[in-house]
Amino acid sequence: GKRNAMPADCSVPGKVHFGYFFGWDTPFHALAHREWDPALAAGNLDVVFAGQQSTGLVPYMINDELAALSLPGMTQPPVQGFVAGEIATAGGAKDTAWLAAMYGKGNDYLRYWARNRDTDKDGLYEYASGFETGWDDTPRYHCKGTSNLCLNEVTTIDALDLNAWIYLYYGFMARAAALLGKSGEVAGWEEKAQTLAENIDEKMWDGDAGCY
Repeated sequence: GKRNAMPADCSVPGKVHFGYFFGWDTPFHALAHREWDPALAAGNLDVVFAGQQSTGLVPYMINDELAALSLPGMTQPPVQGFVAGEIATAGGAKDTAWLAAMYGKGNDYLRYWARNRDTDKDGLYEYASGFETGWDDTPRYHCKGTSNLCLNEVTTIDALDLNAWIYLYYGFMARAAALLGKSGEVAGWEEKAQTLAENIDEKMWDGDAGCY
């Protein structure tokens, strides 16, 4: 339930060990909530973005005071755009004030990714470490042992899943801009999506292996 600095009710992964709001867990919960409680679904994203920092970063996790509890500069996969689109669609896109808030905060978040997560400037995005991927101790990022605190720097790895999430985010931004009457901004988001899709196909597809 809403308390302290929380702007809305919100869900957590577990009351005992994981009583916090995470960058991607909490939006994923909203996908289910929208089936029977659209207000709670929207509230999940409201809380996640209430902790957004002045740089545009959405912290890895926050508490009910909206304080970031993870390492500085750490976020999680940017699933919020895809989820916001699903919530808006389920509600008939009637809550334009909420949609406008998601659009504005999404714009700031995407700028953070553009400034900080394409270190080699090849048009594809990288996670800062295995810890940031949301996959915890995945071996794809040289994470060994049982700890999910995989802090090995992996900025040389263009991550397919990350780039797919950002592509979906651009698509949401284009649709939201159209619904909000920001017709002059639609083409820009569509162009970003198209350019990223082309980069993914050109640079990440392995024809010999038959996979990305």
